[in-house]
Amino acid sequence: MEFRVLGPLEVVVDGRVVPIGSSRLRCLLAMLLVRANRFVGFDELVEAIWGDSVPANPRPAVYTCVTRLRTITGATIEAGADGYRIAVNEAHVDLKRFEAAVLTARAADEREAEVLQEALALWRGEPFVDVPSDYLHRTVVPALAERRLHVLERKLELDVRAGRHDIALPELQELTAAYPLRERLWASLVLALYGSGRQADALETYATVRQRLVDELGVEPGVVLRQAHQTVLAGDKQSDWQVECQLPIDIGDFTNRDDELDQVLESLRPSATVPILTISGPPGMGKSALVVRAAHRLIPHYPDGQWFLRLNGASEAPRSAAELLAELLRTVGVAPAAIPDGVDARSALLRSRLADRKVLLVLDDAGSVDQVAPLLPGRPGSAVVVTSRSELAGLSVLYGGNRLSLQPLSPHHARDLVARIAGAKRCDQDEAAATELTSLCGRMPLALRIAAANLASRPGMQISRYAEDLRTGDRLAKLRTHGESGLAVRAAFDISFATLSPADRRAFSLLGVIPGNDFSASAASALVCCTMDETVEMLDRLVAANLLECHHADRFRFHDLIRVYAADRSREYDHVDAFRRLADWYLHSIHAAVTRCLASLYISSLGPVPNDVTPLVFAADDEALRWLEVERTNYLAIIDYAAVHGPQRYTWQLTDAARPDLHHRYWTAELEHAATLGLSCAREAGARRGEAMMLLALAALKSITARFDESVEDFAECRRIAVELGETGINATAVISLAGMYSESSRPHEAMLAAEEGLALVERGAEQGGGRKIAALLQLGSTCLQLGQLHRSRDVCHQAMELVRDSGPIMASLAAHWILGESYRETGDYDDGIVHLSAVLDSEMSHHIVYDECNTAIASVYLDKGDFTSALRHAEVAIERSADSGPRKYEAQARIIRGEVHRSAGRLDLALTEYRLAHDVAVKIESPAMGIQSAIGIASVSGDAGFADHAIALARKQGMRLLEAKALIASAQVRLDLGQIVEARAGADQALVMYREFGARPGEEKAVALLARLSEKD
Repeated sequence: MEFRVLGPLEVVVDGRVVPIGSSRLRCLLAMLLVRANRFVGFDELVEAIWGDSVPANPRPAVYTCVTRLRTITGATIEAGADGYRIAVNEAHVDLKRFEAAVLTARAADEREAEVLQEALALWRGEPFVDVPSDYLHRTVVPALAERRLHVLERKLELDVRAGRHDIALPELQELTAAYPLRERLWASLVLALYGSGRQADALETYATVRQRLVDELGVEPGVVLRQAHQTVLAGDKQSDWQVECQLPIDIGDFTNRDDELDQVLESLRPSATVPILTISGPPGMGKSALVVRAAHRLIPHYPDGQWFLRLNGASEAPRSAAELLAELLRTVGVAPAAIPDGVDARSALLRSRLADRKVLLVLDDAGSVDQVAPLLPGRPGSAVVVTSRSELAGLSVLYGGNRLSLQPLSPHHARDLVARIAGAKRCDQDEAAATELTSLCGRMPLALRIAAANLASRPGMQISRYAEDLRTGDRLAKLRTHGESGLAVRAAFDISFATLSPADRRAFSLLGVIPGNDFSASAASALVCCTMDETVEMLDRLVAANLLECHHADRFRFHDLIRVYAADRSREYDHVDAFRRLADWYLHSIHAAVTRCLASLYISSLGPVPNDVTPLVFAADDEALRWLEVERTNYLAIIDYAAVHGPQRYTWQLTDAARPDLHHRYWTAELEHAATLGLSCAREAGARRGEAMMLLALAALKSITARFDESVEDFAECRRIAVELGETGINATAVISLAGMYSESSRPHEAMLAAEEGLALVERGAEQGGGRKIAALLQLGSTCLQLGQLHRSRDVCHQAMELVRDSGPIMASLAAHWILGESYRETGDYDDGIVHLSAVLDSEMSHHIVYDECNTAIASVYLDKGDFTSALRHAEVAIERSADSGPRKYEAQARIIRGEVHRSAGRLDLALTEYRLAHDVAVKIESPAMGIQSAIGIASVSGDAGFADHAIALARKQGMRLLEAKALIASAQVRLDLGQIVEARAGADQALVMYREFGARPGEEKAVALLARLSEKD
């Protein structure tokens, strides 16, 4: 099947054009083909098809058009969350072939003009000429026409450059008449006339167009047209371009960066765009050496020049963009007097001179994106590689550049570098010492080279002796070459450190205590024990001194080597107290954030805040969640640090405080690591309360990761310790969490017993009973829902919401809304169900929580209500999110819903596929609830009574009565179709009794309708 849009719209199947008589179907197909293999939003489709004459109910109308188009063309058109897409081989769409050819033409070298001509030959006239869509002709066609004209301009430029003037001239004369203000066409015409020996005509043509520009626009010709004029005046067809290779000497013993070198070479090879690569890393990582080696290798790919500029971005006086541009313009032959003023004018001229050239720009030691951006070429052909101590992420965001961050060498490669300089035989004789030496140098290339050079200058010294000297002495001070104090790892840092005030020296050094990747001004304030204003001013000074980087608003970090330097300096100050202040600040700030928005069950019990610590106070739920999101990796780093360096109590205290955050965000691996570490430290310290807290965290974690037997064991051990210590709060939390585990594992009767026991413990006066009562009520409501006790489920949820309004976190309110939404769905109160579930999805918290369960729930409501489009939209979101952030049971649920939508639309094969995929997931994750629901779906579509019987048996085994009733209905329907009337009536009768007991009207109506059909068979 082939699609043609670059002219009249055509669908070609087996060489025959398939007629599409309906103008609406042509509009729909055209819009889908413009975005081939991408979803087109529903609103955009409506505007493309109907414009201002939108029908009263457009969704069914679009669905009808899609169905008709599928039938007529046989095209694969897929539904998405809020739109459709056509799935095609892009090689069979002329527009996509055109775009692909244009992208690949640049890399075709000598064949570029030929490839562009082939692309232009695909055009048969005005795009979509027979598609009556104002929207398409307003928003799509002009851009396509401009794109074609741009390609045509480029093709004609290549023809002129190659001397094919007889081919280019007629078309250029026609195009300049049609587009009299496009200077690029006029420039090619001037050069074509000149190349044909018509110099006078070329000069007259320039004069004509210049006068037109002055008269009509009041401007002089641009750079490209002026250059064409100058070429004619100079009487020289050849450019005065001078190829310059400015690369520094390549290091002879460069080694051990083969993978990185391959990545650089691959990133910088000529392509359809301008390759831009930023190589970043701490000082001494070998950024410049790597770039120089790669640049020498790339010379054949960039024959027009290899330029090297030092930007001095890390110095006190970085070179300005204007200065750098002036240097580059002189390199390309612009006379000093002709260099314009201003960065923008210079940048534009440089881009013009680099157009159609193949030049490699090496920009060494860049300080900022603003310093680099004006130097970037505008046309493909050239490439840019940047080295910097900063990430320069803006080059990726704004210009599509790639990034490579250099890390320390591997142990093997570090040892090899030392051997090349100090001697391989020497290293072989003292292998262990050579390995230790590389570790003492942090496997940093600069430090390794200095150490190896020192060994090479002292051939009689054993490596073990030198390694011992580094290990026992001032390592950074010793990593320098003799007689060259400037060539040292520590020297640059010492110079900067010496310029600081005594207060800033202390602050800088203590910041080296922070184990996380970055930190905020508030964390720094707690660490150094200063006011916030004093801390902010101090951080600004350290950033200005290049000892610290402010990489985001109120976020600071060290380069790795400077962190080692700062940590080394911290021993001169109160570093033990500093870490204690930092850990306490995190502990109490996490507690404040979690209790504000997350925890109703896992509530830490902390002592008073130390006098020298001021934790954060959060004014809004969203603010608290954003802070937890930013600081999560940092507080996990403090837990790891405390386990090794102490005080160890922070391992279990911080884990206990943070577990609601890690739980809700589904950071299961990190929570398990922290809780296991905390448990080990608590047991080592004999801290029984800490041991109980960590067992509770691990038990709850194992519940959501489907390790139910292990979870039960940990809960039991936690409860034994809690009872022994008289910790009523921990005991109540463990029982309520145990109920959640039973519910998660589809054991509702056991869940009910545990939830009621937990509620009883809370009401008897368990510690922090208010919050825990909310959790107990919510767990009870969820369990009642599983058992079909719908009205009791609502009652306890409403009780929970009353408590939440007084003092509970918003997350508890959202949980209550979800349970109520599910309950109202089962009783047929669909609008009420949507209101409650929408309260979750519309909450400001929805972007911070794993909310796939609510998407599947509201999809089920829309499905039962008959709104298949909305049901499918939410199901698709749940499937997508479950792959990234949540349990796979939501994927299974969403696939079941998608199967129901297909079944309702008569697409039984698709429905069966979805049910089977859901069943496979359910088996894999051992989810009885999903297994029952998917088996019901398979039975309903396939007519296989065995699946229905399996669903009934599994529901009864698990005590899931609501699902049992649904399985009975499915079984009865299958057996009715098989003619097994007696068995069908028995199942329908049982289901009717159960649904009436539950108060589930939709189920009751299904059972009554089914019994009525059975009566007709009597």
